[in-house]
Amino acid sequence: MWRNIAARRLYSPFILASLTPLCSNFLSNKAEAKSEDLPEKEWDANWDKREVEYLSSAVKKRTRHVGATRHILLVRHGQYEMNKDDRNQNLTTLGRLQSKLVGERLRALDVPIHCVWTSTMNRSIETSNIIMESIGKVVENYKQSDLLCEGCPRIPEPKLERYAPNSATVFQDSARIEAGFRLIFHRVIYKNEDLDESDHEEYNDEEKTDPEHYDVVVCHGNVIRYCLLRVLQLDTSAWLRFALNNGSITWVTIFADGKVSVRSVGDSGHIPKEHSTYS
Repeated sequence: MWRNIAARRLYSPFILASLTPLCSNFLSNKAEAKSEDLPEKEWDANWDKREVEYLSSAVKKRTRHVGATRHILLVRHGQYEMNKDDRNQNLTTLGRLQSKLVGERLRALDVPIHCVWTSTMNRSIETSNIIMESIGKVVENYKQSDLLCEGCPRIPEPKLERYAPNSATVFQDSARIEAGFRLIFHRVIYKNEDLDESDHEEYNDEEKTDPEHYDVVVCHGNVIRYCLLRVLQLDTSAWLRFALNNGSITWVTIFADGKVSVRSVGDSGHIPKEHSTYS
């Protein structure tokens, strides 16, 4: 009985009439806050400068646009020794085990890996070599690039007292890491086989027409975080707001129309808890 009386009181016309303007004001303020605090940004379809609509007629004649999907598996190197200069730090025993587990995870995926990229820093090269051994298959292309080396991609926001790189370092690192992003992240545009190879170097270096194209990129935490935000067209100053474990895998998919999907971020489920580290 009391429940029925309470319900009648709660939903009486008088109470509902008095609550209506309050709810209206709340919803109005919420909508205003959303529009001000979360500005919308249109997707740039030509973010990699390979959108067919924007290519010149001469370039269109020199390329074949097929429905290939590109998968980029970003691997953070294994745990490393912090007793040398940054470029020459080697993996620890645990770091080598983590790298082996990454290779076993990639082998279990059973996907055709077109290329393995790595930065030229010792810990990254060592990780990539162990991964390729663990995969157990011959990888056709193995490439090293200084553009993928660790650094500060930009001043993070919010700023942290414990991490304050000087402006000269950021000025150099940001340009290099952005160049690394442009080297790796783009949709697949295949070359016409009957034309001169030199005509296509500016646009693409893929020669196969596999519907699924897989690249493994072994590099560093800062580089991966920046590239992830960059390919999603999000604010790259947020790169320091999340962390990636050693040996983790971040999976980015780029479709033929240039749209992007992220399948996983910092996946380290292949590494047991007792072997999981962040360094």
